[in-house]
Amino acid sequence: MLTLSYGGNTFTFPNLEQHPLAFDGVDVDRGRAPEMLQPSGLLQKTQADALLGMFRAWTAARLLQEAPERTGTVGEVVLVTARGPGYSGAHAWTNRPAWIRAIEKPTQVGPFTRVGLTLVDANQALAVLLRELEEGEEEQEALNLGTLTLGGAVINLTARPENIEGLPQLELSAAGAHVITGNLATVDTKEVRGWVTAAHLPTLESWVKTTVATSTPAANSWFPNSWGIPTARLKRNAGAVSTVYDVSLTITKIRAAV
Repeated sequence: MLTLSYGGNTFTFPNLEQHPLAFDGVDVDRGRAPEMLQPSGLLQKTQADALLGMFRAWTAARLLQEAPERTGTVGEVVLVTARGPGYSGAHAWTNRPAWIRAIEKPTQVGPFTRVGLTLVDANQALAVLLRELEEGEEEQEALNLGTLTLGGAVINLTARPENIEGLPQLELSAAGAHVITGNLATVDTKEVRGWVTAAHLPTLESWVKTTVATSTPAANSWFPNSWGIPTARLKRNAGAVSTVYDVSLTITKIRAAV
């Protein structure tokens, strides 16, 4: 028995031609195998029309929704109830949210119409999708560049920030020998590149404004002297999707007189 529900309508396959349980085994050795059902059966004309009508209604609603990898939610689903060997008991499909992954071209078999479709467990498929996208972000985080805190705002670094400026210049004298010009002391700077959460962005902006307003910054304190426009992007972690902001700024360590 296999029943689909959507939009207040239900459809039950009167007979199944084969065992419907399957797995979307794209990367099984890494645990990425969401459960699927692939029911197929011979339907009367009114039954085939009802099933195809449900499919059209679901796709029409689904078309207007954002991609699940952006929202972190399954969105529009059909509810599936099914019983059979391999998916009974604790593994039974009982009003389980599913996406329609594919639908076969209806074929005429005498007075009947053969219709088949592929249903995938929406929550399992979303978990696999988000995990795949997380991996790319984890490659950068695996560098373990640490964090930098400014005014209470935690910046997750994506590049090593330490930099040195103010180096003296080398010039050639008339005799062809090098002459050093400029101050013989370097300036410590940090070219900060990283991301902050939406909650920490206002804190960072406030620190920049407050620090710049200081007319006489103390020696050895860090002073911001460049600021890039923060760029929003989605970050996925353990199945949750949140908005973070990539930030870039330069801070310089105030040097005392030398």
